[in-house]
Amino acid sequence: MAFLSTFFSRIASKPHLRRPFRASLPPGPTQSPRSGASGDRLLAWSSAFVRFAVAAGAALAFDLHPVAVPSLCDPGIDLRYSASLPLFGLVSFFPSPFDNLEWIDLCLHGCRVGGKDSTELVVKGARREAPKEFIQELKDFLQDNLTVDYEERCFHGKPQNSFHRSVNVPDVVVFPRSQDDVQKIVAACNKYKVPIVPYGGATSIEGHTLAPHGGVCIDMSLMKKIKSLNVEDLDIVLEPGIGWIELNEYLKPYGLFFPLDPGPGATIGGMCATRCSGSLAVRYGTMRDNVINLQVVLANGEVIKTGSRARKSAAGYDLTRLLIGSEGTLGIITEVTLRLQRLPQHSVVAMCNFQTIKDAADVAIATMLSSIQVWKGINNGELVRRDEELCDDIMILLLKKNVRHMETGPHANAVSSDEIASDEYILLSTVSAAQPEIYQVNVMPYVSRMELLDEVQVKAINIANGKNLPEVPTLMFEFIGTEAYAREQTLIVQKIVSEHNGSDFVYVENADDKEELWKIRKEALWACYAMAPNNFEAMTTLLLPGCLTCCIGALSMVIAHAGDGNFHTIIMFDPEQEEQRQEAERLNHFMVHTALSLEGTCTGEHGVGTGKMKYLEKELGSGALRTMKRIKSVLDPNDIMNPGKLIPPHVCI
Repeated sequence: MAFLSTFFSRIASKPHLRRPFRASLPPGPTQSPRSGASGDRLLAWSSAFVRFAVAAGAALAFDLHPVAVPSLCDPGIDLRYSASLPLFGLVSFFPSPFDNLEWIDLCLHGCRVGGKDSTELVVKGARREAPKEFIQELKDFLQDNLTVDYEERCFHGKPQNSFHRSVNVPDVVVFPRSQDDVQKIVAACNKYKVPIVPYGGATSIEGHTLAPHGGVCIDMSLMKKIKSLNVEDLDIVLEPGIGWIELNEYLKPYGLFFPLDPGPGATIGGMCATRCSGSLAVRYGTMRDNVINLQVVLANGEVIKTGSRARKSAAGYDLTRLLIGSEGTLGIITEVTLRLQRLPQHSVVAMCNFQTIKDAADVAIATMLSSIQVWKGINNGELVRRDEELCDDIMILLLKKNVRHMETGPHANAVSSDEIASDEYILLSTVSAAQPEIYQVNVMPYVSRMELLDEVQVKAINIANGKNLPEVPTLMFEFIGTEAYAREQTLIVQKIVSEHNGSDFVYVENADDKEELWKIRKEALWACYAMAPNNFEAMTTLLLPGCLTCCIGALSMVIAHAGDGNFHTIIMFDPEQEEQRQEAERLNHFMVHTALSLEGTCTGEHGVGTGKMKYLEKELGSGALRTMKRIKSVLDPNDIMNPGKLIPPHVCI
């Protein structure tokens, strides 16, 4: 950790990195005085998050996304970041890249606004106008499911959640009702070499749905059929236009749900295309872990299926993984088979406060890495019981599903038959009673969500919603399982919190209370705009996370998926003020380059689109980009599939 302290201390000591623009912050319902200099909090914050990433093997992500979100203020816009930096082993084993101050200056000053590395807020491309005969050909089979209305084309050409803009809009917007419609549309586009832009819920923030070359926008909103639900196999086959919230409403009567929760308007097709994630990823993984197979229309109109419904297969290349996250550049997804989960029997939502981000991060580390012995052995060892229907010399070894590992250990209390009958246990193996083994099972708490809000974000929530929450770093948890198990895990984490200077640990189990408490996190993004109800300026009066205090002095808040080390930082600024915009862009590049220099990623969970293309070569290398380009050139030789996204235009085969 010493090298990070040195790094941020040196940045804090460089006066030319501080910027003058600032403003006062409207007072909130409560005002918590903070002690210590900004540099002290800076070091504590940066140290804590990197410690968390190292210990958990997860990712600090630096994904600075310019995002235009409907707000209480106009023209207030935010830059959102999602950071990802996988680190392994002990921090002390890493060579320090920060001893060279020239390297720091390169990160900070080499990011030239308006230069090669600047954020392109307006995406430009050579227009490939759709011929009239092409549009007529589409009308012949789509009939009313097509529009050339200018307002409709502009609506589809300007993403609602993205600060990126294009000088061009689609020439035509189409609304296919079936895979057959999509095939015909794509075949016609390939024939006339007209660009295609797939359109789902338009919630992405990297400009995925921009039409820099014009062309056809394929709006998938009419393809919402659920083709089959296989309750016994825990999977579902559906079309891509259905939203994840709609899907979960459908699944609820069956006691099932789909465990990814990105933006409320996100659709399954878009979630696949961007390889999305969410707050439940710590428990259930990301989109790539929850898609079993796809049906995709390729650029030539051919339909391929990437697999079967089997949970595992060694049959050929993993085309499913290739297409998950391809952002519409390789094909149009027309059918998805998803992995489902059982609805938890019970859940507990908890919240606690800390005086520093470091203490909150320490709790995240301790929670994820804790090895907690929750079951003890019977007379023949851990979790072993005699099955009356089997021979006397056969014993059944049962383990709960979230077991991390087993070690030899002593006997203790037995597992009850009620617990063994619950769906939280799985059959691991059979063992002989003649040669009994003794097991100690270590598991991590069954945390399904662990979210962090910094004090600035909590202040925003207080202002927006009239709450009176302590304006300090806050962790929120969700525990799931049987009623007894969820409560047990809650108490275990409560003890961890108390050991790391946490306070005000509260938890609720009533449905209404849980919804009310979790609403604090769900509405966090929109609450940001309450900090600047009119045209606003960035400010320096608050102690900001990480290098933001030193580098920009902007109003900023942190929302983190602390369970997997992924955090979002929102910088509020007035886009009408050129100096503020340039400073925000400069910080963007600084943080991304810093993440990449530490073997991180430029995009944690929001995809590449147009906004992150310029960082891919540094992250993946030129060889990987050329390989990606070769794959695209084979599958899409006319470059009609969402051109200008994902693969940087300068890459040559």
